[in-house]
Amino acid sequence: MTLIESRGRRGQTSCQVGRAIGGPRPYCAHLIGIFGSFRREFIVRPDEYKASILFKWPDTNIRKQTQLTVEQDELAVFFRDGKVSGVIQPGVSTLDSKEIPLLGNLVDAATGGRYFKTELYFVSTQEFANLPFGGMPRIERGR
Repeated sequence: MTLIESRGRRGQTSCQVGRAIGGPRPYCAHLIGIFGSFRREFIVRPDEYKASILFKWPDTNIRKQTQLTVEQDELAVFFRDGKVSGVIQPGVSTLDSKEIPLLGNLVDAATGGRYFKTELYFVSTQEFANLPFGGMPRIERGR
């Protein structure tokens, strides 16, 4: 649904550019611009992926002060270097290392501290009934 809106050469948003080059995008991105340079970004699991057990946010550079919305039936899990860095419970959070201390370890120094370098996964906590899971089906042998 929402994250970063990038403008193409003709002022098109990333959603418009995606449609123009051959199809729908799995998520669209939006920014709210207030007073010129101040930008607030929003991250939420796209509706078309709500039925999935796991959804990986496609961007690993997440701007500070981004608003993260975690639905009641999911968790947001941050990974860095293959390790879990932290978990955000359901609710709306502003991603800032002052408010959420675990994010302090994810700050990317190369960007002047303006971005978190992390992989973000939305993990569903709801029960998935009748969902096949595991290895090969068990084979009954005659005795």
